[in-house]
Amino acid sequence: MLVPLSSLLLVAIASTPLASAITISPVAKGSNAERLSRGLAPLKPSRTWRSRASVNNKRQAAAPLPSSGVTLSPHDIQGPTFLSSYDGQNVTNLQGVVTAKTSSGFYIQSVVPDTDDRTSEGLYVYSYSVGSQVAVGDIITLSGLVAEYSSDSTGLHLTELTLPKDIVVLSSNNVVTPLVLGVDRTPPGSAIFFEDQFQLPSQTVNIEETVTSLEPASRGLDFWESLEGMLVTIPNPRAVSRTNSYKETWIVGEAYATGSNAQGGLNLMKDVNGNWDANPEAIWVWSPLDGTSNPAVSTTVIGTKYETITGIISYTYGFPVIYPLTAPKIISSPSTALVASTIIGDGQCKVSMANYNVLNLNTGSRTFAKLADHITTYLNLPDVIGLEEIQDNTGAANDGVTEATEVLAKLVDAIKTASGVTYTAMEIAPVDLMDGGAPGGNIRPAVLYRSDRLELDTFSPTVGTNQQSQSFVSDPTTGETTFALTPGLIDPTNVAWTDSRKPISVSFLVKGSTSLRKRLHVIVAHFASKSGSGPTEGRFQTADNGAVGARIQQAQIVADFVAEMLSRDPEAHLALLGDLNEFSGVQPLDILSTVLTELHGNLAPEERYSYQFDQNTQQIDHILTVPSLAVGSSFEIPHLNTHGLASVQASDHDPVVASVVVC
Repeated sequence: MLVPLSSLLLVAIASTPLASAITISPVAKGSNAERLSRGLAPLKPSRTWRSRASVNNKRQAAAPLPSSGVTLSPHDIQGPTFLSSYDGQNVTNLQGVVTAKTSSGFYIQSVVPDTDDRTSEGLYVYSYSVGSQVAVGDIITLSGLVAEYSSDSTGLHLTELTLPKDIVVLSSNNVVTPLVLGVDRTPPGSAIFFEDQFQLPSQTVNIEETVTSLEPASRGLDFWESLEGMLVTIPNPRAVSRTNSYKETWIVGEAYATGSNAQGGLNLMKDVNGNWDANPEAIWVWSPLDGTSNPAVSTTVIGTKYETITGIISYTYGFPVIYPLTAPKIISSPSTALVASTIIGDGQCKVSMANYNVLNLNTGSRTFAKLADHITTYLNLPDVIGLEEIQDNTGAANDGVTEATEVLAKLVDAIKTASGVTYTAMEIAPVDLMDGGAPGGNIRPAVLYRSDRLELDTFSPTVGTNQQSQSFVSDPTTGETTFALTPGLIDPTNVAWTDSRKPISVSFLVKGSTSLRKRLHVIVAHFASKSGSGPTEGRFQTADNGAVGARIQQAQIVADFVAEMLSRDPEAHLALLGDLNEFSGVQPLDILSTVLTELHGNLAPEERYSYQFDQNTQQIDHILTVPSLAVGSSFEIPHLNTHGLASVQASDHDPVVASVVVC
């Protein structure tokens, strides 16, 4: 907003003098291959704009140009929708105050704002040649061509004025009072666009072409669109992610954060009404406009608090962003001290189990000692451990090697060195290049178990191959059903597992058990990756949940397998451990929950997370059991990796740990 022009004096921002010119270096985010690995669109070799004639614009017809002499403001250009009705038209006598400059243009804001929250008061003027004609604080008029620009094919467009000309400076040294988030305007805290973020089919709506009126009070995408190009202040911001290698961080204002966990992150979860809280109130902090540098990678963790941030709202690579006027300053960071699980098996009827995605573990990994310490000190040496992302003995070398015996032996040795406890490892080597992951790495799930607590059920001692399907046999002595293969894979030739890991299954005898019901059946699964997902805040809604169709099929295969076992033996004790690459309440977990019970222990919904991605903490690592085992169970998620700096991580996943009573 601006103080009325009658005085031509605007209220100054106390923390940042805007009268000095502000610059930004051209965005250069790394190679296309690197961007793609981060789930971002590749950089384009040249700047291109949306052509009105190239799309089926269902939104509205082009706006009529105003009569000669009529003054336009940025809110007129922006309008109440995602795309400007002036797109593709030359406009004249556009008036605004310059709020910030970049190497490729400058931002202006309406001198006299309107009263419509749907219409942004800001606008980006794109030009490498005219920036020298204006200074921050100038009130100007100018002409140019309105265009819609997007950095990729799925993100929202940024409304711009291009080919600017006829620039006239009316007054100088004016200062804009930034809009304060949480005071002047508050972002919605739940829905990005649809209330069900994971409804199927996905990508059914191009919101830019269908939305005729923004709803900034209820939809996150609409809210940030209504502030596009504007100067805003975020009081009391805190980080909800680590800083990445480009010194970019996701933040949220303390006053309006929803779904916060104790560490300070925002958890992706369902709210009290059963709708997804997808945390649209968070925003991505990009490079400061004055050329200063954001805090270093080694300084920011989830929950780090900053001084107030003032900057320009924009949009790029599928997400809303803020360009700070100057680098944010850190006030404090939370403790990242590791906290051990309280769950311990008793060597009798109480069996402890854990699951841990160990991030492409291979013989050359530097994390063996750290993983061994995690398993020993913080997981309390579980009786059985499911592992994911075990690479073959030669790692990512594409040389035909598929066995992982050396990798597993090295981990077992590291645990013994740390604890004195000996684990036995089991795997079934996959068919070369058929299970996804890094080419040549041949990742697979594996099982570790304590031979002092458990022994293999050798009633049927056959070891399965990578082409054999696990089946069932009956023990006539006890009447129990057990697995025919020790271990075996679940339906490994099914097309649902194409380029994906096949679940491994094994039956154990609990040594301390004195009752007949002493068998424990364990499945370790690693469902298809979310790689290829669309940006959650892109123009196509709902965002594509990458490979969810494959995960639905995989979940159905496992659910059918469990159902068959329970039909044969209703009292069977079975647990599913795994990185399922999906969230509770989404279709694959819903399918599994028809036959299994997901363990949550005493964890509140906002504390259920094992991974951090973009603005969200989230749980993709799970332990589920047959309903009878869920009774009396315990479950915890020791945050051994999500809370700390990347430099001290053993993996990008937290382990999950549980205990069940089998007798």
